[in-house]
Amino acid sequence: VIPIILAVWVQSKLEPFVKKVIPQFLQMILVPLVVLVVMVPLTFLALGPIGTVAGNALGGLFNSIYGFSPIVAGLIMGSLWQVFVMFGMHWGFVPIMFLNIEQYGFDVLMPMLLPAILAQGGAALAVALRTKDTKLRASLFGITEPTVYGVTLPLKKPFIAACISGGIGGAIIGFSGVKAFSSSLVSLLTIPTFINTVDGVESNVTVAVIATGIAFVLAFVGTLILGFDEQTQDNQLENKHANAGEPITSARHTLKSPLTGKVLPLSEVPDQVFSSGVMGKGIAIDPEVGELVAPADGEITTIF
Repeated sequence: VIPIILAVWVQSKLEPFVKKVIPQFLQMILVPLVVLVVMVPLTFLALGPIGTVAGNALGGLFNSIYGFSPIVAGLIMGSLWQVFVMFGMHWGFVPIMFLNIEQYGFDVLMPMLLPAILAQGGAALAVALRTKDTKLRASLFGITEPTVYGVTLPLKKPFIAACISGGIGGAIIGFSGVKAFSSSLVSLLTIPTFINTVDGVESNVTVAVIATGIAFVLAFVGTLILGFDEQTQDNQLENKHANAGEPITSARHTLKSPLTGKVLPLSEVPDQVFSSGVMGKGIAIDPEVGELVAPADGEITTIF
């Protein structure tokens, strides 16, 4: 995974440069060719080895921490897992899980992550009970990303409560030596993979269930205790301008289409973060021309 990330990042710097050098009428043919001619050997000879070293270092770091103290390892992974997910760094740990199962017949990392996942659900449940915003209620039943990006992270305190609770649950699981004997997407359905299938290897499934339940409850209670600001992003933006002494206007504005293409309902977007409505209402445009323009004059405040 890490070599791929490095290669795509380097390509993102190389391709715009190549487009500037090559005339536009030749770009369709020559730009992909030049990029491949440069990137393929560069990836094999330099970026691949660098990524492999980085991946091995990442795995070695986790194994060293786990060897020093499984409790500390569980605390760190449980607390920071959702932070890793935000930056895409979590994919660097997935090969470690696969290699552990292949080499040892079990993996100790995967069970530590379950409390971190369910803690976000506990925090979201607390938000759903306290808020009247239907978008926030719906996010509880989605995957982790809609819950994090749509609920806990924008409200800040629920995200912090969930991370702390996930760390506590991960520490309990690390202390108890819970192991996974097959790979799966980390969720409640992962618990059966903690059942012992290797002779002579113990894995306390009961502790895994208890630790996950503790993380869920702590995140729920912690969110209720810490509270959160229920203001919408629009209200926050208005307050920002008001505090800066800027006038607030509510006049209607006509927005022009930023793309040429077919207009689709947001529900047809193949990304649950947007199609579920967690990020707000809107439309989707299936572009016919690779050109994006500003729909209006203004200040960009949020960009994906």
